[in-house]
Amino acid sequence: FQAEDGIRDVAVTGVQTCALPILRVPVDGPKFVRGIEFRPGNLRVVHHANIRIDRTPGSRQFDDDDPAPGYSGLIAPGATYPDGHFLGWTPGQVPPLLPKGMAWRLEPGTDLVVELHLQPSGRAEEVETSVGFYFGSDPPERTPAMLRLGQQGIDIPAGAAGHVITDRYTLPVDVEVQAVQPNAHYRAKEMWGTAELPDGTVRPLIHIADWDFRWQHVYRYEQPFALPKGTTLVMRYTYDNSAENPRNPIVPPTRVFWGQRSVDEMGDLWVQVLTKTPDDLDRLTSEFGRKVMTEDTIGYERWLQSEPESLALHNDVASLYLKL
Repeated sequence: FQAEDGIRDVAVTGVQTCALPILRVPVDGPKFVRGIEFRPGNLRVVHHANIRIDRTPGSRQFDDDDPAPGYSGLIAPGATYPDGHFLGWTPGQVPPLLPKGMAWRLEPGTDLVVELHLQPSGRAEEVETSVGFYFGSDPPERTPAMLRLGQQGIDIPAGAAGHVITDRYTLPVDVEVQAVQPNAHYRAKEMWGTAELPDGTVRPLIHIADWDFRWQHVYRYEQPFALPKGTTLVMRYTYDNSAENPRNPIVPPTRVFWGQRSVDEMGDLWVQVLTKTPDDLDRLTSEFGRKVMTEDTIGYERWLQSEPESLALHNDVASLYLKL
C-alpha cells in the first residue's frame, strides 16, 4: 500500500532533511508480521528510513496539524518499534523474514510512521514510498528486547582523526543474542561491538573496519548464541573528523556534536536479545529503559541548545525527566 496522498514536491535543499508520512495499515483483524519490505520510490533523495508503529492517535494528530503530507519534527511518544524488533531500510538492506515464533502482532487501526531521511538535490522532488508486509500464520512465541548502546553527548573536535566513544552495559539476566545493527553518520570510521563474559572471555559481536554511512544493514546471526548474566556488552567507535577523511561532509572540518541531521553525528549499537522467561524480559527492559532515557536527556538537552524556542523539545525533555 502507499500513502493516501503520497509525499509529493518535498523541498530537498541544503542539509539532509526529514519527513514523516503517516500510513494507516489496512488490515481488518490481527496479523502476525514476519517481515516488511520498504521501497523508497526515489533513490536520488531517499537515503534511509526508520519505521515505527503507533497504536495511539498521536502521530496522526501531528499529521493533521501539519498542512503538508505527513509532518516534520519530533517522533510522537506513541510511535515505537514493535515488541523489540528492528524496522527500517538502508541502502543495501534486504527484507529478511523473522524465524518461526518471532513474528510481531499488528492490530487494526495501527499507523505506520515512516521517518524518511532525505538527501539534498537543490530542487523540489516527488517522493512516493511504499511498504509491504509479510504475514505468517503462527503467533509470536517469544518477545525480544532491543538494547541500544551509545552516546548522545558526542563532541568531536575539528580535525580529530581518531576520536573514540564507548559505552557499556552489564546484563542482569541470561540472554540469547539474535541480531545487531550499528548506526553512525559520515565521520565514523571503525566500529567494534564485543561481549565481555564473567569468566574473562571476550566474544566479538560485530567489527566494521571501514564504516560507510551509505551502506547499512541489520546483521542477524545464522546461529544465535547465549550470553550469561553478568556479561558486559561494549561498543567502541572511532571517528575521523579531519580534512583527510573523504566522507567528511564539512571541509574544512568544524566541531561536531550529537544530532539528528547527517552533518551532526551519532553512535549507536542496537542488540536484539531473547530472555529465558517473561519475568527476565520485564526486568531487562525496565532496567535498560532507565539507561536509555538517561542518555536521551543528554541528547535532547544538546538539541535544545540549538532550538531553545522549541516547545515540543521542551515538552519531550520534561517528559523524560518526569519518567526518570
